Amino acid sequence: MSDETDRNRIVQLLEEVRDNQQMQLERQAEAFALEKQQREFPDTQMEQAEKLQDREEFLHRRNSRALKIFRAFIFSVLAVVGVLLIFVAWITFETR
Repeated sequence: MSDETDRNRIVQLLEEVRDNQQMQLERQAEAFALEKQQREFPDTQMEQAEKLQDREEFLHRRNSRALKIFRAFIFSVLAVVGVLLIFVAWITFETR
């Protein structure tokens, strides 16, 4: 009877060891997955920063072109207004 009890106890202990090892392997796999994610995080941040910088450069170029067009437009309008003011002044003084 003692041998049977000892065998059962040994089997139970071996099952506990197996279960604990399985749990340890699962935790280790989780730790490796977390470590991998943490190593990839800077790469992801770098890619996002590069995308943002590319977008900013695109917007800067587009705004620069728009500003050049706006300046040319304002210069043209001011030239026309200047000519019209000279014309109105000439007409006003001519009719006196």
